[in-house]
Amino acid sequence: MKIDQFSRKDLTSFQFNHWDIIAIFSVVLLFFNFAWFTQSLFEPVNFTAEMQHIDLNPIWLPYYTFRSFTRMMIAMVLSLAFTFSIGTLAAKNKLAEKIIIPLIDILQSVPIIGFIAASILLLITIFPQKLFALEAAIIFGIFTAQVWNITLSFYQSIKTLPKHYQETSMVFHLSRWKRFWIIEVPHSLPGLLSNIMVSMSQSWFYVVVSEAIHVSQVQIFLPGLGSYIEFANKNGDLKSLYYAIIAMFVMILIYDRLIFKPLQVWQAKLNEQDMPQQSSFIINFLQKTTWVKQKWPLLKRSIVDAFPEKSTKYAKNNNAKPIKHIWSQLLSWLSEITMIAIILISTFWWVTPSLYFDEVIQVLKLGLITSIRVFVTVIMSLLIWVPIGIWIGRRPAVSELFQPIIQFLAAYPPNAIYPFCAILIIDYHLDPNIWLSPLMILGAQWYILFNVITGTQMLPKDLLMAISSFNISNLSYYRKVILPGIFPYIITGAIAAAGGAWNVCIITESVSWSNQSIHADGLGYYIKLAIEEGEYEKISLGISIMCCYVLFYNRLIWQPLYRWIEGKYSM
Repeated sequence: MKIDQFSRKDLTSFQFNHWDIIAIFSVVLLFFNFAWFTQSLFEPVNFTAEMQHIDLNPIWLPYYTFRSFTRMMIAMVLSLAFTFSIGTLAAKNKLAEKIIIPLIDILQSVPIIGFIAASILLLITIFPQKLFALEAAIIFGIFTAQVWNITLSFYQSIKTLPKHYQETSMVFHLSRWKRFWIIEVPHSLPGLLSNIMVSMSQSWFYVVVSEAIHVSQVQIFLPGLGSYIEFANKNGDLKSLYYAIIAMFVMILIYDRLIFKPLQVWQAKLNEQDMPQQSSFIINFLQKTTWVKQKWPLLKRSIVDAFPEKSTKYAKNNNAKPIKHIWSQLLSWLSEITMIAIILISTFWWVTPSLYFDEVIQVLKLGLITSIRVFVTVIMSLLIWVPIGIWIGRRPAVSELFQPIIQFLAAYPPNAIYPFCAILIIDYHLDPNIWLSPLMILGAQWYILFNVITGTQMLPKDLLMAISSFNISNLSYYRKVILPGIFPYIITGAIAAAGGAWNVCIITESVSWSNQSIHADGLGYYIKLAIEEGEYEKISLGISIMCCYVLFYNRLIWQPLYRWIEGKYSM
């Protein structure tokens, strides 16, 4: 049964206390910040003069950090709205599924910097000399860094909804809207929460990249923690980098305690997980209020009953495996080949006339080099983090201890470490083609770790107890029970990690410190160089080739492997 920590029937009278005052003041402060942030978007600015400098005085760090965090939270709200609408549509409508899922595969392969560059050009044209153009472009870039893996996780949860949940909704005559909030969202919460944490990690990564952007070959620093780090890096100010690391650590700790810890406690209660007794400062605070506890049941009822409709008989079983038909498979392959062909033909039609054919061949070779780095990164991440993830997921006490540590390490942007790696490579004269490659792991490994931990915790406890009574060896237990049970989660994490590695290659194949920069051969460095030089034909060519590589590998390797494992080993 679900445990509601705020629905207490013994509250028969309203008694306003000082905890209510603090809660209401916090809500008012939150709306005031949002209004202030929105109002500042339409202030006139001079892109070429006013925004080429960041004050490295540490006293400005709280302001810069809060600006960056505000952008991340706006993007997260938009990501959840997209997930609950488009992800649900893809899971429940066959036609929409055939369009949305391949489209997400394409969009998640497009580098985030490519989204930012394209949106800046469009928005500056629509809103000239307005801060809104840059802010909207950065928020859109952060949104694209968050939304795809959250949407795919929610889509997978809806598609794999157990049959007894569907039978429960039929017994209680739940409408589609009530079924969504009462059954489907709680069922998807473990995977959804894990992917939200990873998405926040990606947010920090691209905040550091996107807040120092190039407009018309001029670098502009938008006020934020990312631009502070980039400006300190550009000026070789190691002391300011340390200040930025401390500020980032404090902000990660604050939002982990204020947002993720309460969500984890709530999720553990909803799913009746066998976890140690957990508590949260925020939940304890809300339980001391009178107003929140009285209004919480009303808020829930208003959401669940927002769209009253007749109950629906769910004759279809969403868990039913699709009928394998040779013509449907052939049609699917033809649609994928057509999609890749459209991308290549449209790119070559508009781009190739201004470039030589040798340029296209060179970009294809660079894409092959980067794809080798991506696969090495994914394999190394699997070898390292699958055993660790299983070990953590099998031990609730250890999971409770390490969760905040993993949360901090995942949220800490790896590109804040790159300047230190650049110093080592430059000082010891190391080969960038070799020693820059492992940096991809920092941007891809957390997808695998979070999915493995979630998959291990979601294994049926009664089944594991029944199997352990047979006294089989540990090797057979993990090889025949644990690994097959979490294979779908492993492949989901590997697909997301590969997409993350493709995106992060633009940053990892070229790092700098002060006035010195080093780079490795690859498609990521090619795109980054084209963006800095404003050569939009090369940007289009590089991004299109990257999309084709990602689509090819997804269709050839990842998705057939995922479907095979899900059909054979899923529990």
